[in-house]
Amino acid sequence: MLGVLLALVTLAGGGTWAAWRASGVGRAARRAKKEVGALLAEREATRQALERPARALREEAEAYVARHRADRRKEVAAETLRDEGAKKIRWEALQEAGFSSLHDVHEATTRDLMAVKGIGPVSAKRLKSAAHRASEALSREAVPLPDGELDGAGEAAMVRHAAELLETRRQLGDAARQLETVSADVEARGAEVARESNLITWIFGSAAQADRRQKMERARSVADEARRTLETAGATARKARQDLRELAIRRDTDRQAVREMWKQRRAELAAVLDDVLQPPELERLDVDEAVGARLPDQIVQRVEALELRAEELNVVLRRYQSFGARFLVVQERTILGDDMGLGKTMQSLAAMVHLRATGQGDRFLVVSPATVVPNWLDEIRRHTPLPCHELRGPKREEALDDWLEQGGVGVTSYSTLRLMEMDEVLPSHLDLLVADEAHFLKNPEAARTRAVAELLPMTRRVCFMTGTPIENRLTEFCMLVEMLRPGLIDAEHWDADEVSIAPAAFQNKVAGVYLRRNQADVLHELPDRLEKREWVDLDDDEARAYREAVASGNIMAMRRCSSLGGWTPERRGPPRSAKLDRLADLVEEHATTGRKVLVFSFFRDVLAALEHRLDVVGSLHGDVDTDTREEIMQRFRDHDGHAVLLGQITAAGVGLNLQAASVVVLMEPQWKPSTEEQAIARAHRMGQTERVVVHRLLARDSVDERVVELLEGKQELFKQYARHSVLKAASKEATETELAKMMVAVEQGRLDTKDGDGDSGGPKGGRGKPGAAPAAAEPDELTADDLEGEQEEEAEPENEPAA
Repeated sequence: MLGVLLALVTLAGGGTWAAWRASGVGRAARRAKKEVGALLAEREATRQALERPARALREEAEAYVARHRADRRKEVAAETLRDEGAKKIRWEALQEAGFSSLHDVHEATTRDLMAVKGIGPVSAKRLKSAAHRASEALSREAVPLPDGELDGAGEAAMVRHAAELLETRRQLGDAARQLETVSADVEARGAEVARESNLITWIFGSAAQADRRQKMERARSVADEARRTLETAGATARKARQDLRELAIRRDTDRQAVREMWKQRRAELAAVLDDVLQPPELERLDVDEAVGARLPDQIVQRVEALELRAEELNVVLRRYQSFGARFLVVQERTILGDDMGLGKTMQSLAAMVHLRATGQGDRFLVVSPATVVPNWLDEIRRHTPLPCHELRGPKREEALDDWLEQGGVGVTSYSTLRLMEMDEVLPSHLDLLVADEAHFLKNPEAARTRAVAELLPMTRRVCFMTGTPIENRLTEFCMLVEMLRPGLIDAEHWDADEVSIAPAAFQNKVAGVYLRRNQADVLHELPDRLEKREWVDLDDDEARAYREAVASGNIMAMRRCSSLGGWTPERRGPPRSAKLDRLADLVEEHATTGRKVLVFSFFRDVLAALEHRLDVVGSLHGDVDTDTREEIMQRFRDHDGHAVLLGQITAAGVGLNLQAASVVVLMEPQWKPSTEEQAIARAHRMGQTERVVVHRLLARDSVDERVVELLEGKQELFKQYARHSVLKAASKEATETELAKMMVAVEQGRLDTKDGDGDSGGPKGGRGKPGAAPAAAEPDELTADDLEGEQEEEAEPENEPAA
């Protein structure tokens, strides 16, 4: 056939060949071929530039993992292979021959093992099979990331390659994506042009002028698009590659410089390393951990089948975060209950970016406590290309109009949402509603809960974000589930007071709704957390003030006294108490090592006392505006060496990233474990490079002892029922107000008993007997919201920016 065609071309004569080359179709086809070839060459060069640091990182990571696996095998005694089916082995003889560890057996050949006295072919084969199974089990373990010193073999090089990969992606990412998208289309069209415009079709195809003009125009169109892409994305890619080559030549490979980089950028570098170091099976293990057992296969398959389109998210997602974002998209109405510090915000933003990239949505709403709104605005603007609108404050109406017209992410607070009547404003629907700190919605009668509930029918996808779905009662968890999936938990299994459902049944019901991962399971590089209880004794003056507070029946005054004794901001003289003295000692101790310290208290007058006693960078509380808050936090982060930052735990214990601190001090125990955990998580979170030390200051013979008992009970409740997404049958738990009354009565009875035994102390009048109702607290001193530590936000003024 080829010979026939060649003959025909020859017969046609050189004139036909020359005519084709000179024709508009021929010229356009040759130009298209040249431009498409140049574009594909540019795409290949960019691909190779992206692959080089990735390949270097994989090679270093494989060597690092191999060394770690070998070290782990050396730690395991050979005799443990008995549990893997290696029976009737002469273990003493094996050890005497030098095969004392799993590694020794794993590396040995069958012939090596048979050289040991008493080990025959069958025993040698059993040993090798058992060693293989044990080694396979170890290979599914998480691989620890390098520590801060980077002293291990290859660790510094691995971190440096991770940084190079991030820099390469950052500089080439947008251009590479455009080159890939355009070149795939142009390549296909170029191939079509080549087929319809070559010499053979010129000779045997239609000679009509209109047909040839169409072919010429198509060829020109392909060439023009290829050229435009080369002049835009191609030029950007070429410059980025040149910059990266120069950077590689100048790159400082000094170990200390790499250590500093690892310390400063640990969160993002650890995400890259985690992806190449951890075995593929670990992602499924992390998923299984979410519910304490296997997620239903059909759910996992649907989630894993989704290709997450989050390239425009300016963050490297961990594998567990990628799964979480896909879970939100696929399951549509979910509770993301990840432990604090695991990046729930980024997972929800990744879901938004994906929905926009795939054309599934462009109008998203985030609702959060007022103190967390600035953090959301900052994260959206820094890490996504999504338009961001602050729907609160004096320009709320204008921002609302822009959001409704342009789309993007609207961010508001629970208190503002109550004023907005969003159900009347929205022209159609929301594509994703995110309710942050969703445990705030546990009370169905609260205005904020009703405001969110009104949006649910108008929203296809909803994500409740909370690391603490259970704070006080198990029914709180059921309430959140009921809002998302009405009727999912049968009404006869729970009501306002109690839950009665078998664990397995509940697990099956909520598996498609609730996803939780714990820090220890997925943050393999997270430093240890050392917790210390610092017990102090009240002196005579403090004990006298405490007795007066107990006599009044005022639980909040009792808690203040355990920290301050009788001192108040109006009182003359410097503040002094056993807790303040102990805190001063701790701060001085940590100053010698250059550590930054966070000090939290529930009470503003405790913070005032601390400002008198300590040299502090600043104090974060409810009256600090957003700009001042950011300025104080940045001053704390940038301070060279030791520094102290104060925070009111209800205002500064949520939504802040302060990994610069490695010491956390809690001035008094809080009513809920979640309040303490959220405060500690300001420092002990992704990106922390140092061990975090937590000091809990506690006063003996005071209400602190009662609150600690309460905390321990609640921590056990959460651990048992919500840590692994399994809720068990439980009885009604007393409300916070009832618990407070009980504590007052217990303290009054305890002090009465001590006084009856001859103890001296403050006034006894007004104290009740054990079990007696305490004196009524003054309204401005004690409310149910005070006790829970989550005061209802005030409606934000129409003409003033929100705090």
